[in-house]
Amino acid sequence: MTKTGHRITAATFAASLSVALLMGYLVSPYTQSAAIVALLWTVGIMMGASAPDWLEGVKRNARGKEVSRLFKHRSLTHWIPLWLALGWGIWHQAHLPWYAECVALGFIASALLHILVDSCSKSGIPLIWPYGKSRLQLATYSTGSFSEWVFALVFVLGFSALILFMLNSGQF
Repeated sequence: MTKTGHRITAATFAASLSVALLMGYLVSPYTQSAAIVALLWTVGIMMGASAPDWLEGVKRNARGKEVSRLFKHRSLTHWIPLWLALGWGIWHQAHLPWYAECVALGFIASALLHILVDSCSKSGIPLIWPYGKSRLQLATYSTGSFSEWVFALVFVLGFSALILFMLNSGQF
């Protein structure tokens, strides 16, 4: 998926989580206001929307052509066990202030969303080992094509329907 597609799906995900938290469908583990927690999660989610791609360390020349890359595209930075381990470490071991933990967990959740969305592309994501041949390829869309925008639209409509359901449930 393109950077714009990842940002759109992340924003929709953030809106859904925020509504769920504010309406009591999700319970915050923090004593602070749900609105502040939702805001911090949203900041982290938007920061992490394209993290698996920019963490590959692409270097470009003055013309914008790629000249080097720290990690092969869709390898280590798109490996789900790495992000799950980071999330576990933040949640259980990092001893961060509550606000930094909110942002970090939002970042990691968004990176995982990025990877799950990329698993629906024809290129897929690494399944067992980040540099192995085994890949999860659901082949729902091709990156940069019309099918990607249809996929993003279905994603946005699905999360929007979830938001509307929560808003119309009468708990607000």
